[in-house]
Amino acid sequence: MRASLNNMDFIDFHTHIYPEAIAARATAATCEFYDIQTPYIGTPEEKRRVDSENGIVKSVILPVAVLPKHVHSINEFTRKTASEYPEFIPFGVWMEAYLAQVGTGVSVVPVDPKLHN
Repeated sequence: MRASLNNMDFIDFHTHIYPEAIAARATAATCEFYDIQTPYIGTPEEKRRVDSENGIVKSVILPVAVLPKHVHSINEFTRKTASEYPEFIPFGVWMEAYLAQVGTGVSVVPVDPKLHN
């Protein structure tokens, strides 16, 4: 199904997905933190299905890192997932503490977050 309003496509401009192995726990922790409920788990495949069912043609993926040591792997997951799901528009995550560990500047690009020393 493709929904439109005045011939405009729908884009979900703020969404989170997680690797299959941690999706249920990460989504539950987020729901607990914000005191909300959701019927979703948060996997990329589920996001694709829900988007398709609701006429959403693109989703901006905004990764979340809780600890600086996870920034690189989370950005890699997001980049890799977006290459497998062309309807996902990836953004990168960074943390000041992570930046202090690896360099002095950051350039976050939707397709490929790059760190510079």
